[in-house]
Amino acid sequence: MSSIYDEAQTLADGHGGTWSSHPGWPLEDWRYAVQNDDTRLGYWEWIVDEMRAEEG
Repeated sequence: MSSIYDEAQTLADGHGGTWSSHPGWPLEDWRYAVQNDDTRLGYWEWIVDEMRAEEG
């Protein structure tokens, strides 16, 4: 399995770059998770983590 950081960079590159957002995971959802101390991951790493969790 590749690192979460490599996957996050690939995902970001495929969606407009680091400063863009993913249509399936709004920035607001990530901000909410950060504010509630549910994650300390960056936005794109959080998405990869969420995707992995959905895959089981």
